[in-house]
Amino acid sequence: MTIFGIDNRITDCIMQGSITLLTYDSWCRMFAIIRTGGKQYKVQKGDTLLIERLYVDAGSKLEFDHVLAIGDETSSLIGAPYVEGASVGVNVLEHTRGEKIIIFKKKRRHNYRRKMGHRQDLTRIEVSSIVGSGATKKVKSEAAPDKVAANTGDEPKPAKKAAPRAKAKAKTESEE
Repeated sequence: MTIFGIDNRITDCIMQGSITLLTYDSWCRMFAIIRTGGKQYKVQKGDTLLIERLYVDAGSKLEFDHVLAIGDETSSLIGAPYVEGASVGVNVLEHTRGEKIIIFKKKRRHNYRRKMGHRQDLTRIEVSSIVGSGATKKVKSEAAPDKVAANTGDEPKPAKKAAPRAKAKAKTESEE
């Protein structure tokens, strides 16, 4: 909704006296929905979040290719199941552990009580970039020869099949 042609987000900031903090990027940023650790996260550039433990060194850079959806304020693209060519670049900040969860089991009138605790291993990441579909991505070195062959029109020769094995002879009583 607009008032006098001004967006409500701007008028709210003017009323709160925080117009200096408001920029166009703060409400019109590209977002992506990624899947990692069996969960889905909506991320934007600059976000930090805790995810399931990734077994990489702190300070390293990763790229998530499992992007389920990507978009901004005006448009969005939903993958089936993933958006082709989209990726999210992240920096691994640290490895940590979550809060302790207490598991308490009890069976009344049987003197059965068990108390256990659990702390989940987590990784804190920061989103450094979001690349939409159609952008150029690095091609893996294994896939490069296939792409070159497809572009030149030369078809790769099919692999030769191995000769079938000879069947074992049945033993007769005289051979035993």
